[in-house]
Amino acid sequence: MELRYWQRVLRIVFIIFNIVYCIPSYLVWTSLLHPLLYFQPDWYYMIEGILFSWLLHFVAFWTWNAGCNCKLLVSKNVTDFCKRS
Repeated sequence: MELRYWQRVLRIVFIIFNIVYCIPSYLVWTSLLHPLLYFQPDWYYMIEGILFSWLLHFVAFWTWNAGCNCKLLVSKNVTDFCKRS
């Protein structure tokens, strides 16, 4: 079989592994840290922001791996999200 085929298969396996592992672990961590929101909201939002940025890095890696050059703009006005290379 062709090398391109195996790259696609490995990419799909990697993405499924990330979806099965990373998203539930993010949800577990945020639910475990939820009581911190009532006592130290600044700390909670700082930790949650770090965890969320890690999730965004995984999604950016998926799109980069698919051949897209992505600019992730986190603001009120998001424009020019993904440009095909």
